[in-house]
Amino acid sequence: MAASEQPRLPTPQLRVLLVEDEIMIALLLEEMLAELDFEVVGPVARLDRAVEMAQRQALDVALLDVNLNGKEIYPVAEALAAREVPFVFVTGYGRGLCARRIATAQPCGSRSAGTTCASYSQRFAARNRPDLANPDRF
Repeated sequence: MAASEQPRLPTPQLRVLLVEDEIMIALLLEEMLAELDFEVVGPVARLDRAVEMAQRQALDVALLDVNLNGKEIYPVAEALAAREVPFVFVTGYGRGLCARRIATAQPCGSRSAGTTCASYSQRFAARNRPDLANPDRF
């Protein structure tokens, strides 16, 4: 085998906690994340279960629906922040719903969810989907 033909070592999948109560949105996000080679933990639709998973699961990042069956997601965000797991709030309500809570939130250590997801997505695209590897295409 020539040096240029060496097998690629598998890249470990990032584990993404997906907390979403709308089944169609959850399934769509789960499929999109799987296509990007993320390991999806969930989807989770109950607040108590989401808090438990945020406290106990090995996670790299989380996507959190702000309104989970009429309950605010902030206890999950607080559990993730305590473990320095980056998270992204997902909402259709706009900034007004969670602006005050987010404004007082502390950053999750030195990692950022956007950087984590973006760098992993770029590595995945370069390896598996060269057509997606060019960031200028968007």
